[in-house]
Amino acid sequence: MTVKRTRREVLTSAGRAAACASLGLFGAQSLFAQAPAAKRLELDGDFHMLKAGAVNVLAVSTGDGLALVDGGPASESAALLKSVAALPGGAKIHTLFNTHWHPEQTGSNEALAKAGATIVAQQNTRLWLTQDVTWPYEDEKSTVKALPTPARPGKAFYTTLDLELGKKHVTCGYLRDCPHTDGDMYVHFKDDNVLAVGDAVYGTGAGWPWIDWWTGGWIGGIVGGLDMLMTVANRAGARTRARLRRLEAPA
Repeated sequence: MTVKRTRREVLTSAGRAAACASLGLFGAQSLFAQAPAAKRLELDGDFHMLKAGAVNVLAVSTGDGLALVDGGPASESAALLKSVAALPGGAKIHTLFNTHWHPEQTGSNEALAKAGATIVAQQNTRLWLTQDVTWPYEDEKSTVKALPTPARPGKAFYTTLDLELGKKHVTCGYLRDCPHTDGDMYVHFKDDNVLAVGDAVYGTGAGWPWIDWWTGGWIGGIVGGLDMLMTVANRAGARTRARLRRLEAPA
């Protein structure tokens, strides 16, 4: 029997796997797929997971404040800011990454921009946020309004973007095969070997990613997106293994 799932139900499932970590090989360990429905979860070192409604927000302490990957819906902005303030280094949110344009990920843009965050996104995500978007899907014929100018990404890129955020070296990359939307991106914290991804990747048991074909996602992009992520993660894993070998080598 086929059970039809509404877009809202699918996005709720997707929120449980808003990001994943690569430790050596992509998929070897998922930080979020098995995460409990808690307001705050300590992951490892400088990395923390916060719940913003059904969406997981990755908070990273960078030594000079915090960077967030996705911000959750607008209805959760106040609660998110309160949770962030309780984190180590939580006095300042200097960077917010939008993994794609959907309001479940970008709804807190306005509040976080007012708090001083620079918003980073792929160029297509920025463009979607500058206009009203009306979905044609039967289960959710609704219009998402354009974000006000201060809430739009102030730093956009096309293919890759390298950033130095305090003590963290970060690379943002465009998932050009468009598995979920045409603005999907990953955020790679290189030295920590952590790869954060939005709804282009689902956790164990969540099924296939939902494809928003209205804004550029397509089924072939799922394969291409995963292939790119595994390539990025494998390179990172090789660097980590080489570094460990150097540390273990006899003097």
